[in-house]
Amino acid sequence: MRLSARVLLIGTTMVVLAACGDDDPAPVATPGTAGDGGSSDSGDAVADEEEPADDGSTGEAGSGDGHDDVGGSGTDGQDSDGDGPGDADVAGVWELIEGTGPDGELTLVEGHPVTLAIGDDVGGTSACNSYGAEMERDGASVRIDLTHMTEMACMPEVMDLESAYFAALDDVDNMSDDDGTLVLTGPSTELRFDAVPEVPTADIVGTGWVLESLVEGDTVSSVAGEPATLRLEADGTFTGSTGCREMSGSYIEANGQISPTDFGMGEGECPEDLRDQDSHVVSVIEGFRARVDGDTLTLTSQGGQGLIYRAG
Repeated sequence: MRLSARVLLIGTTMVVLAACGDDDPAPVATPGTAGDGGSSDSGDAVADEEEPADDGSTGEAGSGDGHDDVGGSGTDGQDSDGDGPGDADVAGVWELIEGTGPDGELTLVEGHPVTLAIGDDVGGTSACNSYGAEMERDGASVRIDLTHMTEMACMPEVMDLESAYFAALDDVDNMSDDDGTLVLTGPSTELRFDAVPEVPTADIVGTGWVLESLVEGDTVSSVAGEPATLRLEADGTFTGSTGCREMSGSYIEANGQISPTDFGMGEGECPEDLRDQDSHVVSVIEGFRARVDGDTLTLTSQGGQGLIYRAG
């Protein structure tokens, strides 16, 4: 039986379930009564069956797996019994670093990250596609149900990873923290995630960047044509060029990357010798992670494509 609080994709709605013993049905506190004991009948039933421990704890045992259970009812960085991090420590974007599931070990594919974003919205990338989910959790108990996803096709090994990840996610029933690593476990599953650094937007906006190199996997090549540029503004707009076409639009930060919400390209076609470069730039700008090192900006998109800019 799960104790849970449902997190919808847009906004947050909490529904708290109070679990009794295995032989008794679980009384349910309806929305709006959580935190005040629910109705008087169900509150009395719980009080008759179990008295709180003298130290204020609920008397429930930990997970016993060597990880700190992640609490879900606190609002100040700790859960209600003070035993572990709360919602503020779980919120953010996490990237899978290793895992096993019902289908066996998950084989990660470079350039095709698997991520889990937890906040008002729950979702991420599943190596090939983007997905959304509903998450129910209370304390260490957790349930994540896939609600929607895009339908792109990728290389067979990427699709295999995506399928194995969703099978593992469906098997998850526990969330814990292992020295800063988010750990999701189930009867046949252990998924380990590291936090994705925040997008260094403050180091990017307001600077004109000039493209120097195109990255395709391990291959780095030079650029041609007119100077290809990129400039992001603090108001959420951007302008730039591919070396043969102008581009502009609006962007947002989501799931640890920058993605355009409105993307326009200049009219006309590029010369034949610049078409591949133009396509490469557009593909990366459609959604990327960013890293700033001095005066160098590196953008990386899903699939291993990248762009290297220098402040100009």
